[in-house]
Amino acid sequence: ATRRTVWTALSLIGLGSLVVASVGVLLARPISTALLGSPDHARLFQIAAVGAAGVAFQGILFGFIAGRSDLKASLTLSLSGGFVAVLVTLAFVPRWGLAGGAVGAAMLGPAGIAGVMILRRRAYGRTVAPMPRPPINWALARSILGVGAAALALALVDLGTMVTVRSHYLGVHGVATNGLLQAALALSQQTGALFYAYLSNYAFGRVNAAGGVAEIQVYTRRQWRPLILLATLTFAMAMVASTP
Repeated sequence: ATRRTVWTALSLIGLGSLVVASVGVLLARPISTALLGSPDHARLFQIAAVGAAGVAFQGILFGFIAGRSDLKASLTLSLSGGFVAVLVTLAFVPRWGLAGGAVGAAMLGPAGIAGVMILRRRAYGRTVAPMPRPPINWALARSILGVGAAALALALVDLGTMVTVRSHYLGVHGVATNGLLQAALALSQQTGALFYAYLSNYAFGRVNAAGGVAEIQVYTRRQWRPLILLATLTFAMAMVASTP
């Protein structure tokens, strides 16, 4: 049942990613013109459209890991993806400029998935092999799509905010400053990865194991203040460390 659910989700994501990547690659020039005022950066949108597929598959794996409250796998997913993305960015930006930064960002999802499947293959190998026939259970797919509609709305708000911020920043400071913005975003993601992993895995598992609403409230209130304080201090240190 678990393998069929995973393959149904992977198949749906694969079909959706194919559509998104095709639209992004084919319409890169008008998208670049609409967002940046010039078609000269269409290559960046083409790379981003292909990289979005990796992020989508990473989301499936992250949700599966969260359901199992596997903190080690979640940290592996975040750290391995971020490590490879940073290395690729450092290697390609001097040669390819903005396109190199886009390639580095696109590597985040695939590298994270590869890290989990290599380092945690004993725990997760049986969830994907062998592939069931047919790979899609349509009754299950309808249920997944119903739940996914809410997640889609959240993702649209998240991505819409990111696109708006990036477009405004580049419009004010110029496209040449995109590398600085990308570095700031990467730093914030790496800093937040540890807190995301804790909240979505360990804390999520503890809440699921709680005996009732009252016990959940006690646990949440006890954890909230020290967690927010630690996160505030960590982000403040990151901001100070990144000051030119």
